[in-house]
Amino acid sequence: MLPDFVSGGRPTSDLAIVRRLFEGDIALGRVFSRAEERPWGILFANPANPEHHDANKAYVLSDIGLAAEAVIDELTSFYHGRGLTPRVNVTPFCDQSDVAGRLRRRGFEVTASRVRVMVWDGGSPAASAPALPAGVTIEPAGPADLEALARVRAEANGWDSGWVKRQLAHQLEQAGLRYFLASVDGEPAACACLVELTGPQRLEYVATRPALQRRGLASAVVGRIQREAVGPLILGCVDDGAERLYARAGFTVRAEYSEVGAWLEP
Repeated sequence: MLPDFVSGGRPTSDLAIVRRLFEGDIALGRVFSRAEERPWGILFANPANPEHHDANKAYVLSDIGLAAEAVIDELTSFYHGRGLTPRVNVTPFCDQSDVAGRLRRRGFEVTASRVRVMVWDGGSPAASAPALPAGVTIEPAGPADLEALARVRAEANGWDSGWVKRQLAHQLEQAGLRYFLASVDGEPAACACLVELTGPQRLEYVATRPALQRRGLASAVVGRIQREAVGPLILGCVDDGAERLYARAGFTVRAEYSEVGAWLEP
């Protein structure tokens, strides 16, 4: 059973701002993956980095109605033909319950979560930003920081660093993605990314190594991103702890929607 918040064709609230968040997802996907557009959505594939799920995933971006079975056939064939696991994000712009049920009957694993769309309207966060602790620095990160950034993101999320490094190698070459790295006594500790590919700009990839959490490092890096941003920032949040972090930084929840993901195991 899917949770009762899963949409029957409508996001929980504010269709326009939810769509803006997905526009940013698509723009980010184009950075590290090849995109093929379809009338119903978009297919991302990067066989050189198969473990990176977001680089190898379809998005259903419109109401597919009676074409649902044909769409599932198409995306399954697309990924199997490339030696990849079929994955799909069933967005709230279609009848999620119907499509998820069809996917499950076809053998897909299906999960659902509630996403809060949070927005910071701009202005200076400096008044509430604490001074950095002794030994902590925050600096812009570039290709030379690939290993450090991959270590932070992989350790923070329990991921293998291999696919993270391959993703970052593409991202760090993009003018529209600006990473910032916090270090403690010279050791990489936390990071975040200002994404300038779409408007509003996005806050992404906030991460702190587990051994260095609860020291205010994530808040400090978020504050640095806010000082660098031009105008509002938007993000999608699924974790209550992260929501509290962003709320303290001045972000507010503007919309909610159900995110349905599915994949077909070999």
